[in-house]
Amino acid sequence: MSVNPQTYGNLATSANIHQKGEIWCDAVWDMSWLLMDDFGFSSDPTLGTAGNNIAIRLVLTGMKLQPCSPGFLDSRDGILAADALLYGSAHKALIWQAFARRGMGCSAAQGSANAIGDETEAFDEPETYYLDADDDGFGNPSSVQLACSQPFGYVTNADDCDDSDNQFGPCIMWTGTTNSIWETGTNWLGNVIPNEIDDVLISSIPTNQPHISSAPGSPAVCNNLKIQSGILTVNSGKALTINGKTINDGTILIKADATGIGSLITNGTITGAGVAQMEQYLTGSGGATPNGLFYYVSNPVEGATTATFNLAIGNKLWYANEMTQGYVQLSTTPSAMPATVGYVARMGATGVVTFSGSKFNTGSYTTAELDRTGTTEVNRGYNLMGNPYPSTVNWNMVVDPNLETSIWFRVHNLSNSMTFDTYNTQSGIGTNNNGNGDVSGFIAPTQGFWVRVKLDGYQGQFDFTNAMRSHGTLAGIYKVAAEEGMIRIALSDGTVSDEQIVMFNPSAQSGYEDFDSQKFWSSNVPQLYSNLAEDTLTINGLNNPLSTPTVDLGVKVPAQGDYTLNATSITFTETPVHLEDRMLGFFQDLNVNPVYAFTSDAGNIGDRFVLHFSTITAISEAENNINVFSITNALHVNLSNAETGTITVLDMSGRTVHNQAINSDRTVINLNTAAGIYVVQVETSAQTITQKISIQ
Repeated sequence: MSVNPQTYGNLATSANIHQKGEIWCDAVWDMSWLLMDDFGFSSDPTLGTAGNNIAIRLVLTGMKLQPCSPGFLDSRDGILAADALLYGSAHKALIWQAFARRGMGCSAAQGSANAIGDETEAFDEPETYYLDADDDGFGNPSSVQLACSQPFGYVTNADDCDDSDNQFGPCIMWTGTTNSIWETGTNWLGNVIPNEIDDVLISSIPTNQPHISSAPGSPAVCNNLKIQSGILTVNSGKALTINGKTINDGTILIKADATGIGSLITNGTITGAGVAQMEQYLTGSGGATPNGLFYYVSNPVEGATTATFNLAIGNKLWYANEMTQGYVQLSTTPSAMPATVGYVARMGATGVVTFSGSKFNTGSYTTAELDRTGTTEVNRGYNLMGNPYPSTVNWNMVVDPNLETSIWFRVHNLSNSMTFDTYNTQSGIGTNNNGNGDVSGFIAPTQGFWVRVKLDGYQGQFDFTNAMRSHGTLAGIYKVAAEEGMIRIALSDGTVSDEQIVMFNPSAQSGYEDFDSQKFWSSNVPQLYSNLAEDTLTINGLNNPLSTPTVDLGVKVPAQGDYTLNATSITFTETPVHLEDRMLGFFQDLNVNPVYAFTSDAGNIGDRFVLHFSTITAISEAENNINVFSITNALHVNLSNAETGTITVLDMSGRTVHNQAINSDRTVINLNTAAGIYVVQVETSAQTITQKISIQ
């Protein structure tokens, strides 16, 4: 322009026809150089495809498309029309750049093609507009139009991630530039990690597809999510929350392994033709004839079937029938798995099973009617349910007056023995027979559990809702005020433990009510329980220790052997807690020594032990007058005064191994018995004491 600055505005002052023609040639020459800068030069004027060849074709074809007796702007528009015809408007921006520089821009006016001096020059180029098909104010970046004025149905931004859905507007696009970690900013267009208000688009183009690596306490989050044939993975033990809608035309996979399971919360609708998959890790044994652990499971995916468990190779799957109080084994023919139903699985090999279907369960789910059949069967009213979601669900929010306030889980302890844990919603207390911590009302994804209809003649029914969902991060549900007090005491054979909880709450009543939880019996493992009329309890809720100073404890053991009672937690601040062994007449202060060892024959002994929530004064008084101890296999009994009476030695099963009269204030007895723990009872005319000794 510094060498030849002529523009459209110089047309009126041009001296002759040749000078006027120069202005037109200037614009065409500028266009030719812009094209050659981008597409190169070819020495073949006829068969070449370089920039100079494109310029020649545009000018010649434009002459065919312009009107008769054209003006400069008519000829410019002919060239633009030629580009649309020959090249799909691929060079439109370059053409406008060349002509606008010479004053023939968007706002230029030609006037009469047959007159000079009525033209108006302008240097503005057209703007870029984007189709807004869904009329949400955001344009489709793949549908572009250059225009001097805004076309109808077009907007100036290209922010729409889905121009067919007016609920899905601007978004952050996954690029996977750095790695596959969702939480890495450079993996997103604009280097911005999505937050709770951002819409997200994932396509299959990036080699690195996104993996969620955020812990449940601070999950990854977005608003709307659209997957275009890509794959989104939630790693095991990690969590993602989608606040808005999910459009899945690809795959969403939630992983699981031996350490944990992923979690997904979808608060909006889920649409699309994609696949939803959730894994669960199960330990197996026995190969084609599984003989190992049972798992209580549920289905979090719409459309998943029993084929998930590959029953054709010998794995087993059952559902519970409340009416018959039995289990129905499912055949190898795949069948539907309703969302709220619990199942029992037994696997031949260790690994993951994958629930696969059209979308994850979300929204509200109403259970089928829950039954309580008959009036006499002890275990009537128990129904096996399942968490329907790919996230944790809060049982504390369930409302149904016809259901017990307790739920029961089948668990494996640290030795992989199967037993049951119990949770009571009224008190917020759960047992710890699994050995990894107290169970709570937060039910993990794919977890089955038992509920019980409370009364004969009634049915239960309740709703699961999205409001009940979380990533399992809530803590602190184990809350007991100091003035209430609680004791956790566990019966163990060294491999399996069974916990009994006795707790005091001013709102609890004396009879069976919401603070109490029924005992769910296991087979072939030691069991500890308390009785309340005809009910056997795992959690016994009482009003206060003054009105209930004693609680009987029953034991049911599968074999003769050595056992322990261990008071793992006592929260009383002022009330003493003693354990009485009625069989041996022995008292033990559990605050001083929380572990009591004993021997028992096989069977169900409903009243052998008693918890005393009061001071036992006779123990300390007796110990002041009689001293009992052992040295190797010799038993020594010393009295402060010479008295008559008897000395009886019993083994831990209650069998008498020695009995003799007291003849002196110093008695030494050589016991020819096996090494172990024995109980010595010393009875005089003034008092009776019972004490444990160790014989070496």
